[in-house]
Amino acid sequence: MRENGRSMVEMLGVLAIIGVLSVGAIAGYSKAMMKYKLNKQAEQLSQLLNVMYIYKEQWRFTQWVNLLPYYIKMKEIPDGMKTDGRVLYDSFNNEILLSNNGAPGFGLVHIVISIKNNDYAICQNIMNAVKEHHAQLHRVFTGVVTEDDDIVYDNQLYGDASCNNNNCIRNISQEAIYNMCQACVDTKKCTFDIEWRIY
Repeated sequence: MRENGRSMVEMLGVLAIIGVLSVGAIAGYSKAMMKYKLNKQAEQLSQLLNVMYIYKEQWRFTQWVNLLPYYIKMKEIPDGMKTDGRVLYDSFNNEILLSNNGAPGFGLVHIVISIKNNDYAICQNIMNAVKEHHAQLHRVFTGVVTEDDDIVYDNQLYGDASCNNNNCIRNISQEAIYNMCQACVDTKKCTFDIEWRIY
């Protein structure tokens, strides 16, 4: 009587093929999830930027004020964002602070985004969202947080009403965005201070 079966070599071959296919599937899934989260982050930022611009004239305070409670009351927190009541967290769990700087001579409202994992794609996503709103903005600062928790701002770009031809948000190239974002790699934290002037 003859028994049919698979040899150990054949079984190992099948397992190797399954392993290779699994690695490919996991890599594809990870890439798709990253793309989904980047798209979600871009939508969230766009909504935050639009709301800040639309309501900026109503936030004329004479002192620093956290604007998050106003966003919450107006139900303007984008889908998928979390909050601890002080700051927002985007789809990558980066902190976002919404505030007014009403100190004499300032008259600004801000969105400050702090990136903790310093991923180039996340940084590029933020800068592309900022670029889309160049006509509304006063300026954007980018900087890094040192080990001593000091912020060192190394780039400053201006919106349409405040820029000259050399430092306009609307003119920033993908190469310049790449260089700005590379400065964030291997740092403790990278920050983006996005500002609108209200007076």
